[in-house]
Amino acid sequence: NMKFEQFIEYLKNKNFTCYPEMEKSFEEFAGENWQEKVSGSVHHTQNVVIDENLITSRGAGTALDFSFAIIEKLFDKQTMEKVKNSIVA
Repeated sequence: NMKFEQFIEYLKNKNFTCYPEMEKSFEEFAGENWQEKVSGSVHHTQNVVIDENLITSRGAGTALDFSFAIIEKLFDKQTMEKVKNSIVA
């Protein structure tokens, strides 16, 4: 799967998180040595991980955290806090 191979290549030397089942897909699509293909990368289990311009999250349940991370990246922490405090959840 070419798109998956490109995705694996993009993760090199990056910090990231993903949906837990996605880890199984790495091996399925990239082979048993998928860790070697993403050398230098670090997989985290946090809800959201930001590494430069790469923002990743664990899944739909982390949508608010993911949204706040994007707002903070595009604007600033103050704007993110303003939006966060205006949401009734």
